[in-house]
Amino acid sequence: MNTLYLSMMAFVLVGAATPGPVNIVATATGAHYGFVRTLPHIIGASVAYAAVVLSCGVAMMLLESWLPNVVSLLKPLGSLFLLYVALKIATTANEVTAHQSAPAPHWIQGALMQLLNPKAWIVASAGISLYVIEQPSQWLQVGLFTLISLVLCLVGISLWAIAGSFIRSWLSTPRRQMGFNLMMSSLLVAAVASMWLGGDTLI
Repeated sequence: MNTLYLSMMAFVLVGAATPGPVNIVATATGAHYGFVRTLPHIIGASVAYAAVVLSCGVAMMLLESWLPNVVSLLKPLGSLFLLYVALKIATTANEVTAHQSAPAPHWIQGALMQLLNPKAWIVASAGISLYVIEQPSQWLQVGLFTLISLVLCLVGISLWAIAGSFIRSWLSTPRRQMGFNLMMSSLLVAAVASMWLGGDTLI
């Protein structure tokens, strides 16, 4: 396989599998609902990230000066949305069994979280600048990078959801679940703080 594509795949997988708001919520959702009921969140976030990559690719080839304005606009909007999700996690029911009949988060929540995450746009822009710009057949490269991003984002987020589902049995007491919810909520708040302090939280 071409070394360019291997490097591209490594870049996307690292971005998709490292801690970030989407993965934190995937872990919490997997713990509360199990992997299967977390799939809407995974698919929504992954499709949204592929859309972000495609948008960044088109913008950087046609309207490069427009992209920084999008990122700066998304920063406050994304921060408010993530803080809302953190509050929802922190105040969720203390019994795992209470989630058995409750509806799992909709795919729209995962998609919105990704679309409003400025770091997703920054990472996508970095990937486009590294692996697409100045390459021959740029439109083909954008399409390939978007497809790779979709597949590996599905893999990366799924790993976090699976990890969450494995600890479901451990969350059998209200005290443990309350502690887990507060930890996940705190991690989301930390991710928001990282955005404003210039940290490295990714997808």
